[in-house]
Amino acid sequence: MPFYAQCANCGHEFESRLINFGPGVPAIRMTVGSVAETCPRCGGRARTMEGQFNMDSQGRVDVLSGPQWTRDLVVRMTPAQARKIHTVATWAEAELAKPDVDEERVRERIDQVVERNAPVLKKFLDVMLSQRAGTLYQLLAFILTVVVLFAPQLGGGEPVPDPGITEDQMRDLFEQYFAPETDSDTPTPPNPGPEAPTPEPPPTKAG
Repeated sequence: MPFYAQCANCGHEFESRLINFGPGVPAIRMTVGSVAETCPRCGGRARTMEGQFNMDSQGRVDVLSGPQWTRDLVVRMTPAQARKIHTVATWAEAELAKPDVDEERVRERIDQVVERNAPVLKKFLDVMLSQRAGTLYQLLAFILTVVVLFAPQLGGGEPVPDPGITEDQMRDLFEQYFAPETDSDTPTPPNPGPEAPTPEPPPTKAG
């Protein structure tokens, strides 16, 4: 995942041209702060993500600490990455319609593609699903919604500038799609009404 910057003037978010590591670099832990660059859209002053980060040899970045706006910038996906995740999600939907589907194989394939293209989303799902289990259908509905927010054209919409979602918005979506089941659909047994009085035994005759 590249480092991102955010323009203080127009709000444009873009890949940093000052901090950019690709595959093949050694894994490192680094602290970044007070790095400014020029916004390619308006020419204003932009700041790169700030905080402490781990970066592996594939160039993937994990936020160890940082302000919320940095964490929100990390939740990013390119149109190409969104398209790959959308493709595997639609494939999974078709597989789940088969009577002899291997759900474990489908889930493994989804995990692989999401981790490769959106490691922050994969990490988010790992944490959230460890707290609340869900079905594959819920997972696919959530993933497809998130992907379309990054690439609206995949859902039939028009491309928008700076598409994306914040961490808080992603958590709200998760709560919607993985809401705990309720008993609202269970029919309420009919009220039998007040109990009938127990009849008094007949009086005994004196002998």
